[in-house]
Amino acid sequence: MRAGLTRLQSGRCAICGDPPGKRGLHLDHDHLTGIVRGLLCHRCNFGIGLFRDSEELLMRAITYLGRSGFSDYDMLAACIDLMDQVERESGVRAPRKLRERG
Repeated sequence: MRAGLTRLQSGRCAICGDPPGKRGLHLDHDHLTGIVRGLLCHRCNFGIGLFRDSEELLMRAITYLGRSGFSDYDMLAACIDLMDQVERESGVRAPRKLRERG
């Protein structure tokens, strides 16, 4: 089986396409069914293991990586909102210098 998969995958990882490293390629399988999925390099095998072989978690990670993130303005506005909330709840006003930076 391993020899056939190696030929089928041109001796490379089924996910990233890298050639085998020092640890070779790992025979990946579905942990529930035992069905072999392919050969993976150590990094990819370890990576999908960290995501618990969950397609849902991997898709959420892909969506997360695709986000552009928050702009500086958004982060500043969130900090000011938080500072205002802390002041309202505690009754303590932030130092003037801190407020002027916002």
